[in-house]
Amino acid sequence: MPINYDMLEKIMCFHRSNTDFITGENPPYHRHEDRYEIYMYVKGNTRIYIEDKCYIMTPGNLAIISPGVLHRLIINDSSPYERIVINIGKNVLDELSTPRTGLAECFEKTKEASIISLHMKDMKLYIHYVDEYLTLTGSDEYGADIMCANAITRLLIYINMLFMEKKPVRHKNVMPDLVKDTMRYIDDNLTQDITLSDLSNNLNYCSNYIGLKFKEHTGMTVHEYILDKRIDTAKKLLQRGSSVSDTCTMSGFNDYANFIRAFKKMTGVSPGKYR
Repeated sequence: MPINYDMLEKIMCFHRSNTDFITGENPPYHRHEDRYEIYMYVKGNTRIYIEDKCYIMTPGNLAIISPGVLHRLIINDSSPYERIVINIGKNVLDELSTPRTGLAECFEKTKEASIISLHMKDMKLYIHYVDEYLTLTGSDEYGADIMCANAITRLLIYINMLFMEKKPVRHKNVMPDLVKDTMRYIDDNLTQDITLSDLSNNLNYCSNYIGLKFKEHTGMTVHEYILDKRIDTAKKLLQRGSSVSDTCTMSGFNDYANFIRAFKKMTGVSPGKYR
């Protein structure tokens, strides 16, 4: 089957180095609805947050983060920071696959995230494949589009081989218990009204302190996190065929008009159109 070369334009990839990265630039928790993120940590002083977990990264760590999974990366100081990030949809993986070689294989085994550690020679080869692909994406030379497709295909084959050969790294989860407990309480009570007072009474901490620690580690307020989780739940319910009114109730919204307004603001479409 011929490759749809236009689809390659939907791949986002960059290899960047910073010597003056400002900590305040760290993004809040976010999710990619229909795309995998492949993150290669080369050097720096970095923590990766994935849902209710936080890991300290080490050079050579290669992570796959699945679609819909909340995550963020925190740069702790101004140490030289180098990383490679690829965002790619499953439709692109399928497009580049063959009946014999499925390039989505290692990605489909990852429920939330998987992290492996590469030896120096593996990391250098990975960087070489990425840089070769990036050079070709900016080229107008004859045949560059075909070579670009070959380069990204070779890189994806290499990623699959690495995840087949290596066992996931068992990092220590350094997420503070208070933040984990806050997330767990919200998840368990998502269909109920949740206030900072409720969290304070159940977690035995001052509500202001809970809010400060939660924002420090997630980049989101407690209210923003609750809204994000409810909208994510609503999207899953709509995908399964639930009616808009049932979805409103089951995702924790007690006001239909507020649900419609919030859903459209966060997704760009109404719940009915999304369904």
